Amino acid sequence: MSQPTEAADHGQGQAGSEDFAEPDKPNNLLIFVLVTVVVGLTFFVVIAIIQMFTSRMRDEIEKKQLSQDSTQLRNLRAEESSKLSRYQWVNQKGGVVRIPVARAKELVLAEYTAASAEAKANPPPVPAPMPPEPTPAPAPEGSAAMPSDSAVPAGSGSAAPAPSGSAVPAPSGSAKKPIEKPKDEKKPG
Repeated sequence: MSQPTEAADHGQGQAGSEDFAEPDKPNNLLIFVLVTVVVGLTFFVVIAIIQMFTSRMRDEIEKKQLSQDSTQLRNLRAEESSKLSRYQWVNQKGGVVRIPVARAKELVLAEYTAASAEAKANPPPVPAPMPPEPTPAPAPEGSAAMPSDSAVPAGSGSAAPAPSGSAVPAPSGSAKKPIEKPKDEKKPG
């Protein structure tokens, strides 16, 4: 019987053993704040390292290559400068000549000023207005007022007659004659 008392002393197998366990309630807010701070600091450190590396790399490239003029670069610039500042045949058979840039600018500017002065002096002609299309003569009294639909060419514009009461001809391209307003007869009264 001595065993159950030892188990009771150590808190095993009895209802009173819960008093010795730690509460299982983590502080979620504290964990969230700590994780956020660690992630933020890590991000900041990574960005700082990238910026430092890029800056040092740029300084090295500047020091080793860009600050010193190479002989090839000097020769290229001298050749380009000589091509841009003197007259030279490009294609003698075709009559193509290279001229200095400053002279080319002068020629283009002179050509533009002459063209704009000529345009101001001689404005382009205004197109003459189109003459009105001749209207067909009205049909004689004894003939049909409207030609048949077979007289209208296929693919022509609208073949609709002009609104009644107007003497306006039908749209161009239409073979139909305008409808004339009938003369009013005197009404007794």
